[in-house]
Amino acid sequence: MTLFGDRSSRLLRKVSGVRRSRYGLVFLCVALLLGQQNQPSYQPSTGTETFQGKPAGPNATPYAATTTQFATTQWVQNAIDQSMATVPLSGITGGTYSFSSLGSGAVIAYTASGGAVTAIGIIYNGGASGYRVGDLITITSGNYDCVLRVTTVSGTAITGLQVLYGGTGYTSGTNAPTDLSYTIPFTFTLAGTLTSNATIIMPNGTALLGSNQWIFANNTTGAFSTTVYVSNGSDGTTGTGVLLPQGTANSSSTFVWTDGSTDIYPAVTGITGATGPTGATGATGSTGATGPTGPTGATGPTGVSQFVFLNIAASGSLAAETLNNIFINETGGSLPITQVYCQTNTGTITLQLERNSGGTITNINTSTLSCTSTGASTTSLTSASLANGDYVVYVATSPSGSPVQLTVAVTL
Repeated sequence: MTLFGDRSSRLLRKVSGVRRSRYGLVFLCVALLLGQQNQPSYQPSTGTETFQGKPAGPNATPYAATTTQFATTQWVQNAIDQSMATVPLSGITGGTYSFSSLGSGAVIAYTASGGAVTAIGIIYNGGASGYRVGDLITITSGNYDCVLRVTTVSGTAITGLQVLYGGTGYTSGTNAPTDLSYTIPFTFTLAGTLTSNATIIMPNGTALLGSNQWIFANNTTGAFSTTVYVSNGSDGTTGTGVLLPQGTANSSSTFVWTDGSTDIYPAVTGITGATGPTGATGATGSTGATGPTGPTGATGPTGVSQFVFLNIAASGSLAAETLNNIFINETGGSLPITQVYCQTNTGTITLQLERNSGGTITNINTSTLSCTSTGASTTSLTSASLANGDYVVYVATSPSGSPVQLTVAVTL
């Protein structure tokens, strides 16, 4: 047990939220050293001190702690571990998933098995208010890490809950208080079959207290989008958010960050092919006083544009897989397709691109392409244009020779 002064305890709370790195021990040592400056001398504790407020033990979530006096090394390590945790959210079907609920006061009964919440019983709404469908809350017991989604409300009181993640350290209970679901974990994996677009809302705040970073691995299926936004503080969103591409087995993980108030941004931006310039239209000849109208100038050539998709194996070599939306036409008009090209770094893989137009799937290239390290292309196309809102679907099969990287270029 270590006793901290006010100054060192404030630093410790900052250290507990820092992502684990080889400098984590240095940060902690600085906090301890600063805590000794201008502080009276204390004898080491020989007993068990109690936190003034939650958590009362090392397993509770550090963001819920209000103490400014005592922390065990186990509690500090647990805080650092939780800041690098991965939380799997299953049963994602669409709609809102908000970590920025304005609700409070709900008390529930629940069943747990193996430390995880498995079912929700009676929901007591005495004094509960401010909840909306899509709010994410947790049960303030166990390790404070289960994630429950509000599925139905009466007014602003909860009438239905869904278990997205059962958490750890729970035992079945009644009259259990709830709280906001914390966003301490660094990584969220998403699973489920989408039947509509999904919107994930992360907490807002100041640049000092609300800034954060997360990784989202979107393993959902279904031809709908999943976008992450920052909250506007009033059950809505602000900014344009970041679209999370679908993948399988965490193959399309997206690293994002927020300043807490303006927007959420991609931490790494993918390579997008440049759009070529549109040729200028020639001037119309002037009309003579009595003579004929002059000819209209010729229209300049239309610039050529491409979009490029690069698939790199996370480990080992590329496998057969389907990615539902590697490109979406958001231009407001139709985009013609003139050529499909592919190239591996080594070995071969068979490629078929498909167009998803409102759920109707058609082939783009007439025949599959055998992609090699020297490249392959085709201008024989079944679906030669993309309407506004159409997706491009990537289907790779029959990898051979251990290809690790596949480049796909579509000329528009």
